[in-house]
Amino acid sequence: SDALEKVAARLLHEHESVQALGLSPVVAKSLGVGYDRRGMFQKRVLFPLYKDGKLAGYLGYSPEDKSVKLPPNLVEQPTNVIKLVKKAS
Repeated sequence: SDALEKVAARLLHEHESVQALGLSPVVAKSLGVGYDRRGMFQKRVLFPLYKDGKLAGYLGYSPEDKSVKLPPNLVEQPTNVIKLVKKAS
């Protein structure tokens, strides 16, 4: 969707919060992972979520309180992704 493409375009792959997770800017960009300063997931590192090969939304990880936020429109919860993010922190 256009909204998801706008989010993807503004993500900061080189942000210190992304680097703190062990992702270089090059790797983060190739994975579509980055820090978002505004929007529903502001001040979070966003990880793209795909459904049927298409971008369906983002999982937002807060480096401050180590919480994970899912988009309200996703019914299926990507528990394996959440475990991975929590393990990395």
